[in-house]
Amino acid sequence: MEKNQPSYFYYGDRQLLNQLKNAKLPLQKDWSLLEPYVRFDQWHTNLHQPVTEQEILAGLQQEYDKLPMSIRGLLAFEDFLAKRDTFEADIRRKVLASRSQAMGPAAYSQNRLSKVGFIRLFSAATSDYGWRTLADQHQGLCIAISSRAAFLQPKAGQPVMLKPVQYGLPHDTQVSASNPIPGAFSDAEENKARAEWRAVYPVQAMTDTALKLAKNDITQIYVSVCASEELLEQVKQLVRLDLRYRKTQVFQVTPDASRWRLTAREISLSEG
Repeated sequence: MEKNQPSYFYYGDRQLLNQLKNAKLPLQKDWSLLEPYVRFDQWHTNLHQPVTEQEILAGLQQEYDKLPMSIRGLLAFEDFLAKRDTFEADIRRKVLASRSQAMGPAAYSQNRLSKVGFIRLFSAATSDYGWRTLADQHQGLCIAISSRAAFLQPKAGQPVMLKPVQYGLPHDTQVSASNPIPGAFSDAEENKARAEWRAVYPVQAMTDTALKLAKNDITQIYVSVCASEELLEQVKQLVRLDLRYRKTQVFQVTPDASRWRLTAREISLSEG
């Protein structure tokens, strides 16, 4: 079982402020972030892979071995190869058929993915990917969600799967207890530095496909130095006036002074 973190970090554009005011985080249902890997079978089925020369020769060897011993004693395999045109088309059909049986169902279930919603979480509030891509080029927000938040805890009527994303692993399309939603927690090796987690929910089991935020669920709110002063003031006002966020700390994210990375510092609500 994966070890949980004290907090998980969620990035969003300016609409995240309104979601905090409404105390709801909408579930995402668009799994396009898994493309094109989740549809790899469309380009790599047995019908698209050419039959190799080795496979043809192996098929010809099988045909040669079927000949009576009396004929094989008079006909060397090298001479039998001169008749390959007679057998090749049939050998190709047999190779493709055997591949199909050996591979089994190699596709991820789009239907299974369509029945769940998710949120994307990260291990830090200084993710370059989070700020550039999910927080609208530093114009949005990042929030720290306590690992004790009720919506992250599995319970009756609300099953939730919270797992770290695995990067660059072999395709595993088979449903199992450890892999209930194949593909949902996978990504390419190149994205490993994102250190992403995903929380996945079966939406048919939910009356509301948004996660309700309770008091103390949000422990910190981060605003980029690139964001507008208006956004920063709105965040401060939310923390000052909304009792659900009275204990929430506010941070400003800035570029580090010594190297190419982001850093964050806490700011007071009275700081201008």
